[in-house]
Amino acid sequence: MHDSRDIANYILDIADKSGTPISNMAINKIIYFLNGWYLADFERELCLDKFEAWEHGPVLPKVYQSFKSFGKNSITVRAERFNPTTRLWYYQHYKFNDEEIRYINFVFKSYASMSAVSLSKMSHVEQGPWDLVRNPRNGEVFPKGIIPSRLIRDYFLRIRRVSDT
Repeated sequence: MHDSRDIANYILDIADKSGTPISNMAINKIIYFLNGWYLADFERELCLDKFEAWEHGPVLPKVYQSFKSFGKNSITVRAERFNPTTRLWYYQHYKFNDEEIRYINFVFKSYASMSAVSLSKMSHVEQGPWDLVRNPRNGEVFPKGIIPSRLIRDYFLRIRRVSDT
């Protein structure tokens, strides 16, 4: 599993190479779809961090915080980490294996041309993970609005089954 900022930085690098502008909302949604498909295909998460059900869809707080200064504009920097010992911010280069790189590239190409608003709407689907956390049923409680991985996995497996028929 990888830190969400590493995934964001890799996606921003491939977006730059393809001339694709990416906003904070868009990158959060692309990582959401990426992690969902990865869970469905490999039964494990690509992203170490947990998604939260915010008003405009699933969000990774570390990614959001890294790029919030851009608002709705395209991101032009990379996420950094804070070292509490040195009290300095630093960039850590990502490390993905070949399988992960191929997978991230494939999913990026599938979603990159969509607007942030379209991606947000897609993440709001009724009975989807975001909806189940924002509008709990059967007395379920989701502390801090965290979207459980099982909901994400089960949803993407359902989509896969429907598309395979």
